[in-house]
Amino acid sequence: MKAFVVIVMLVGCSSSSRPARDPISNVAPPTVAEAEGVMLVTKVVDSVSEWPIEGAVVRVIPATVTVEPLDPTRLDRLAVTRATSDAEGVARFTPRVTVGTYSVVVIADRYKPLIGERELIVTPGTASPFDPWGHISLRLR
Repeated sequence: MKAFVVIVMLVGCSSSSRPARDPISNVAPPTVAEAEGVMLVTKVVDSVSEWPIEGAVVRVIPATVTVEPLDPTRLDRLAVTRATSDAEGVARFTPRVTVGTYSVVVIADRYKPLIGERELIVTPGTASPFDPWGHISLRLR
């Protein structure tokens, strides 16, 4: 009499965007936003002409921190990430931003500073790259 060995592999399928839990530890692996952070990208433009603004500095600061006073050196120490806009007004942030709530400060020569308290929320499901605002408009002083 011959014996047959049958190996059955079960492959889990899920419609959830979050990976399935590890069967041993029962813990879901971290999402990209949790593990690696989210790459932020946006554009800074003049509010009237909508022309790109080169050299605008955009800082992302934890929402728990008071933004005022607007001292650039202090803001650089507090920032979790920052970007300077290029000739096309595009600001690419480094390093990436992890899950959390943040305030945003934008400063550019000849323009009024822009402060957005609690304007950025990164969740575990946030895609990367992420443009939270579409564009940032600044007004001349």
